[in-house]
Amino acid sequence: MDETQANAGSSAEAIETAFGGRWRVWLSDTGWWWAARCEPLNLAALGAGCVPFLRAQTPAELAERIQDQEGLHARVAGTAQAGQRQTSPLGTPASGSHQTGAPQQKETTR
Repeated sequence: MDETQANAGSSAEAIETAFGGRWRVWLSDTGWWWAARCEPLNLAALGAGCVPFLRAQTPAELAERIQDQEGLHARVAGTAQAGQRQTSPLGTPASGSHQTGAPQQKETTR
């Protein structure tokens, strides 16, 4: 292993650690730095602009792009969680929340 490969490996490991292992990072043979998410994205995250792969010219630029993606993903996840908190386990709005659209059906007991 030459010095460039060793430096690339330590830079990649540092970025992975900085982001809690949620990304895998490597330097390609073409000189581009790449990052890949370790977890799949849902449709809401994809629709909001989250991407599974990132490419950059330097480790610092890649870390910045990952940070941007982490923030975007957190906002999407926060929106989804807020929506889930307003809905009961049966899919009807929780008491005190307001929802427009189709009329609500009353819950029946058996």
